[in-house]
Parts: sequence; structure tokens; C-alpha cells
Amino acid sequence: MRRILFIACSWFAVTLYAEVVDRIVASVGKQVVTLSDVQREQRMVCFLDNSQPVLTSPDRIRELAAKLVDRILIRHEMESGVFPRGPQELLDASLLAVRKRFTSPAEYSAALVRCGVTDREITDYLGLQSQILVFIDFRVEPGIEIDPAAIQRFYDGQLVPASRARNEAVPPLDSVRDKIAALIADQQANQRLDAWLKELRSQAEIRIR
Repeated sequence: MRRILFIACSWFAVTLYAEVVDRIVASVGKQVVTLSDVQREQRMVCFLDNSQPVLTSPDRIRELAAKLVDRILIRHEMESGVFPRGPQELLDASLLAVRKRFTSPAEYSAALVRCGVTDREITDYLGLQSQILVFIDFRVEPGIEIDPAAIQRFYDGQLVPASRARNEAVPPLDSVRDKIAALIADQQANQRLDAWLKELRSQAEIRIR
């Protein structure tokens, strides 16, 4: 009887703990984001950005919950149509870049343990991330055009003053034109992404607790 009581009490304790861990922190329509989802995301961030594995700030929980909400919205858009999948080389490059941050396999393994993630989880996470990035590029990059006047304004208003502030020689415009164009293109893509996500949020029933 004592063992049955112990098992029953243990089951109750585990169930109660699971309910606390898996409380809903956000929702998109009928799809929910639980605290355990946010904790899993934090463990991934811990490994990829060398941060802390444990969440302690309510603001950080809401921040990651909002990030997961945006990911849900994007994945809904991905599933609603057909778009080209990213090449395997993109994932391979991401995995290689992550591994290069560590001086040895032992250091890599230690980071996995510290953050509470597995190599398989990291690979799956980066695979999803690469597909989302490909979809975002597919969605926001078409039609971006760089006005030569915008390149000149960036050069005169930002690059030249920054170079002089660092007491560096100002590079000729022609030598940095392509880099400036790429920066401006990224800025425009980010602006389009922000506007697109804002539109998606406005069309969805979102709650972040």
C-alpha cells in the first residue's frame, strides 16, 4: 500500500509539474505556445548565441513567445503555397559555421550539455531556420531596386563621416558601391519583412500572456 501511495503521489507531483511547465504563454488562433516551447527556444539560443540556458525574466519569456508566434505565422504562410526549398548546402554551411565557433569536438559537446540540447535538435532547428530564411527571401526580396542616388546619400551621409571619425582614409565610392548597395537592399528587405509580419499579425487572433 505504501508503494502504491508513493507511486500515486509521484504521478501527481509529475503531473502538477508538467501543468506548470506547460502553461500557455501565447496563442495564435487555436495554436498555442507553451512555457516549455519557450524554454526549448531559450536552450537553442543558449547554444547558438552562448547565452544562459534558463529563463528568469518574464519579459524574456514574452519576447521569445512573440518570436515563436511570428514563426507560427510564417510557417502557416509556407504551408499555404508552394515555394522553392533551400538547398542542402545552406544547411551544411550553417552547421559548419556553428561548429567553427568551437575549438574542439569536446568543447562543442560541453556546450550541448550546458544548454541541454542534442546535436540532432540543433541540426533540425537550423534546418527549419534555413527554410524560413529562404521563404522570407522568396517573399520580400523580389522587386527591390537600389537607386544610385540612395547609394550616394549613404556614402556621403554615413560612410564618409564614419571613416573620418575613425581617422581612416575615405574609400572611393566605386570601391564600396556594391557593398553599400547590399546594405541598402538588406535594409529594404527588413522593412518589407516588418511590414509583412505586421500585416500577418493584424489578420490573426494573437494573445501573448
